[in-house]
Amino acid sequence: MPRFLLLLHRPASTVSGSSPEEMRERIAKYRLWREEMTRAGKILAGEKLADTGGVLLRKNGREVLAEGLNGTGERDVISGYFVIVADNDEEARTIASGCPHLALGGTIELRPIEAT
Repeated sequence: MPRFLLLLHRPASTVSGSSPEEMRERIAKYRLWREEMTRAGKILAGEKLADTGGVLLRKNGREVLAEGLNGTGERDVISGYFVIVADNDEEARTIASGCPHLALGGTIELRPIEAT
């Protein structure tokens, strides 16, 4: 069955600022969705990524440049991921559309995983 990667993007400026109660509500929404998708056999893996740390590596000639991920600009950061299975692209879009990340202001990059 085809596999897909859901990369959860959000603006770097939204990394902090939520109250503990808002965070609990958000986590509950993700947990419920994940439990439903797991029972349906659609989620293979998924994790929230740390809000701080991480670097973006680029090769510039002979030197490798490292840049922090949580800059002060409006650049997006990847805040988590899911690996799902779906019968086809349409089902993968339907699964991704139900993820609470979209309702919470984030965007989802949906990518097919190449069969090996």
